[in-house]
Amino acid sequence: MVGLRVSAVIIKHETEPEILLIRHRRRGRSYPVLPGGKMEDGETVEKALIREVREESGLDIVMGNLLFVADVIEPGQTRHMVNLVFSGTIVGGEFRPTLHGSPSPIEKGDQAYFLPLAALEEENLHPPIAAHILAAYGNGFQDAAGCLGNVWKEFGEDGSLGR
Repeated sequence: MVGLRVSAVIIKHETEPEILLIRHRRRGRSYPVLPGGKMEDGETVEKALIREVREESGLDIVMGNLLFVADVIEPGQTRHMVNLVFSGTIVGGEFRPTLHGSPSPIEKGDQAYFLPLAALEEENLHPPIAAHILAAYGNGFQDAAGCLGNVWKEFGEDGSLGR
């Protein structure tokens, strides 16, 4: 079964550029990921991304453009995740480094933190896309693609797409 995960590259510029990361603790391991998570049924990509970032960090964001699509397939194809990675801009909220009242017992040990962007390649990001993030940032996210949102249209009685 293929899972879908949305995540955000969120960079703040106070003194030096810093990227928001989440330290996950799963199955006896600890590793950093971009903020984000799985989509819920009936949820748009944008709403899922905004919800996940808020749940994990307390921050409110505006979703930017799609930066990458990355497959993560474990050997033996026992697990397959498709990651949609977007840019994001902080527009409010209150930063919380640790989760309080998380809906998931798995997430209770997670921790949000800002890391200087210059140290990203040394952070062992999962999946390993740090070099791609740095290249996209260096290019001002110019090669980004837009997200079209929900484009569902009903078919007309004659089989054509409704308007």
